[in-house]
Order: sequence, then structure tokens, then C-alpha cells
Amino acid sequence: MPSRARLIGLNLALAAVYALAVRLGLAFNPEAGFATPVWPPAGIALAVVLLLGNRLLPGVFPGACTAALLARAPLLVTLGIAVGGTCQVLAAATLLRRVPTFSITLERVTSVVALIVGAAVACTTISATLGVGTLYVAGLVRPSQLPEAWQQPFENALNELDGLLPAAKELLIQGLVIVVHADAVVTTEEAELLRVICASVHCPMPL
Repeated sequence: MPSRARLIGLNLALAAVYALAVRLGLAFNPEAGFATPVWPPAGIALAVVLLLGNRLLPGVFPGACTAALLARAPLLVTLGIAVGGTCQVLAAATLLRRVPTFSITLERVTSVVALIVGAAVACTTISATLGVGTLYVAGLVRPSQLPEAWQQPFENALNELDGLLPAAKELLIQGLVIVVHADAVVTTEEAELLRVICASVHCPMPL
């Protein structure tokens, strides 16, 4: 158990790294100046929280606030981005810890699938919803832009998956098949989701 001073130091260090990573992410064609297709700080913060525990979560909020303020974001947008980023990391870490076979070393296929599907895609919903919602309330995104702005993170995630090497795509699909068959029952919804993912990454549907 780290001392109070060490814990504060670790949180400040995470805040600084998070802020720098946000600045890097904002270099990739930001939507309304703040929402981007590449968001490195989320992965960094998630790895730190998984390794050192939720006591490092407080470092995410000030890091996100600092980066947003440096980008001259309005106060409401700054708070929305910071809350969304913190909630996203907390939700992802909680979800991954509930996967019985999850290993932070990603030695198992199920761990990789849990990270990609659960953390990278499902938990993106939280940050995307809060972030885009805040931009709308602040008047930086018009109502007509809401659907496109909200869908953009998911489309970018699928595009990144489609850019994987063939062997990596095969590993991903194999992992998904293992997860789908885990309870020996394949529902219509599970089969349809698997079909959509296979189509998105241009892989044949496994039999």
C-alpha cells in the first residue's frame, strides 16, 4: 500500500502524462476542436488503473481538465471531457475485472477480446455520449452534427480493426467465437453481431 505522499505523486504523474497524451490526440483532426479519432490517454489511464488500482483514478480528472483548458475549451466542455474520460476508465477497468479469465498480460484470446470489445468499443459509448453531449450544450456542435459526431469514435474503431494484419484479424474472430460459444448457446443477436464484425473487418463468417 503506497504512502499518501507516493499516492499523490503517482496521481500527479498520471495527470501530467494524461494531459500530454490528450495534446497528442488533439493533433488528429479534432471534431469541434476536442473530439478526435485517436485518444491515447484512455489506454494509458486504463493500463495504470488496472496495474495500480482505482486509487489512481483521481489523476485522470485533473489531467483531462488541464489538457482541455490548454486547448482553450470552455469550462463546461472541460468538465464534460474530464468526467467522460474518468467514467470511461472506471467502467472499462470494472468491466475487465469482472471477466473471469482476463489477464492484463493479454496472454489469453478472451483477454484480448474483452479489451477490444468491452473496453475499447462498449466503454467508448460513455465518453462519446458525455463528450458530444457537452459540445452540443456548449453550442460547439449543431443538432444536425450530433449523429455523425457520436458515431465517429465507433467508425474509427472499426477502421482500426480493419487495418489489422490478416493473422491478427483471424485471432480476433477466433476469440469472438470462443466468447460466443462460452455458454454453449448462440443467440440470434450474438450471431448477428459476429456477422457484422466479420463484415466490418472483411473476414469470412466462421462456421
